[in-house]
Amino acid sequence: MMSRAALNLRVLYIEDDEDDAGMILEMMYEVLLRDAVRRVSSLGDGLRILQDGEFPPEIILTDLNLGDTGYPDVLKQLRNAAPDVPLIVISGMQDDDIVRLANEENAQDFIQKRWLMENADPLALLLRITNAIERFEHFRNLMQVLNFSPSGMVVLNSRGCVRFS
Repeated sequence: MMSRAALNLRVLYIEDDEDDAGMILEMMYEVLLRDAVRRVSSLGDGLRILQDGEFPPEIILTDLNLGDTGYPDVLKQLRNAAPDVPLIVISGMQDDDIVRLANEENAQDFIQKRWLMENADPLALLLRITNAIERFEHFRNLMQVLNFSPSGMVVLNSRGCVRFS
């Protein structure tokens, strides 16, 4: 059984392709309240929602190629407008460089549209969303520890590269 908190999760969904948006919205509406999901078709509209504060999202789902903007600008502008909101990229692109870019802009997840189309599982999508929110919270907590630690600290990623120091 779905928890009430999951059903009320506020999602800002930015997608310019009507067919993709329809399919993904249908999945979200199976696990989230319709009023909890706000879909817009351009980055500009998404940024306006973030600025006016009328619908403060708990997570943003976005495509990378939107009619008014392409990657990497989409991620950079969303991250600047909403640094405290977790971000999931949903894209038809499958290039490793794009996934790396999403990670560099601190996206919490990268979901390929093909995976969504093949699986069409609303609960799997909800799990990806809730896990992304949890990862973001862990990241914020880690950043607080690093920023307020009196001694030096270095954090490495799985490849041994310095992520934070």
